[in-house]
Amino acid sequence: MIKIESVKWLSRIAIILSILLLIFGIYLITKDAEILEGIVYIFLAFSISIDHWIKLFKNKK
Repeated sequence: MIKIESVKWLSRIAIILSILLLIFGIYLITKDAEILEGIVYIFLAFSISIDHWIKLFKNKK
């Protein structure tokens, strides 16, 4: 029971982290004109939790 709760908790943390990394990447591109670094943060946000996003939207149906 504890393992399932901790997995759900870690999944939520990964989704929040991916949103924050995406926003930070967009911020870097728009404000600092660091295009390469911004793209790296956006790719990192995508790669961290793509599986969690798929599971989240698959469960909503």
